[in-house]
Amino acid sequence: MFDDEVREQRVLLCYHCGNKGLLNIVSKTRSAWEDTYMGELIHWETTDWTMLKCPVCQKVTLLSEHQEDGVTDQDGQDVTITEIVYPLNRTNFYNVPDNIRGAFESALKVQNIDPEICLLSLRRVLEAICKERGAKGNTLEQMIDDVIDKGILPETYRDACWIIRQLGNKAAHADTASSIYKNEVRRVIHFLDTMINYLYVLPSQINNLKEKVEREKEVPLF
Repeated sequence: MFDDEVREQRVLLCYHCGNKGLLNIVSKTRSAWEDTYMGELIHWETTDWTMLKCPVCQKVTLLSEHQEDGVTDQDGQDVTITEIVYPLNRTNFYNVPDNIRGAFESALKVQNIDPEICLLSLRRVLEAICKERGAKGNTLEQMIDDVIDKGILPETYRDACWIIRQLGNKAAHADTASSIYKNEVRRVIHFLDTMINYLYVLPSQINNLKEKVEREKEVPLF
């Protein structure tokens, strides 16, 4: 069903317009998969899909909430990996430090309202990442060079960080703010999105899967 008859609501950030509040749930479904060997369950996965409609801009968001066998936290509890599937290029924030996640979400809220403030906020996200990684330096430029020279970020990101820093500086000057374009903002968001995934999300996902494979490596071949 995809209509407004479903009365459930959920607090979520609408990445279309920046509204954070009660979004209307207009459709929900679950996909599940199980793998068995000789009648025994050896692996399972479930994904809950939720379609929500923003009461402010009337646009829809598709939310994915995934769980699978072997993906657990330090207490052995199943981990739910939540991801905004639509609109695109949004990190799921799994294992991302709270201050970085909060700063990034704050920037996303105003991307379609005030591109200049968004760019300034994205520059702040980059600075927070550098500090969290123990970067040395008195300026953001020096901190960026430090994390890249140490191999914390690959060399490819040097130019991406330069762009983020330059556009953030540009947005800080009112006389040049009129030349800020939304496509530039979207690209900076994408750069930071991939950076956050590279530093925080992927290592955690790789580690979870590695531990699962190691536990199952004695499973007989057939």
